[in-house]
Amino acid sequence: MQNFDAFILVFKDHFSNPDTLNTSLHQVKTLKQNGPAAAYIAHFCEIIAPLDLSESSLCDYFYEGLKSKIKDAIVYAGCPNALDSLDKLTIQLDN
Repeated sequence: MQNFDAFILVFKDHFSNPDTLNTSLHQVKTLKQNGPAAAYIAHFCEIIAPLDLSESSLCDYFYEGLKSKIKDAIVYAGCPNALDSLDKLTIQLDN
């Protein structure tokens, strides 16, 4: 207990998720929008942080988790190819 840095390393090794990438991938595949778009976007961005996915894959996962009424509106508005544009459009449509 004299070395705090060593304690943190042992603590993280013992309690951390041993398979962060697969856990994050599973979470992003199963994430569904249940509330406001802004909350969905924040949670989505938190989940994808450790993943190295293409922009197209990110947009696909993002779109799949949206409420069906938002998906329908995106189809009429035209689906952007970039995640930052898609999330802005989603907030606009949700509001």
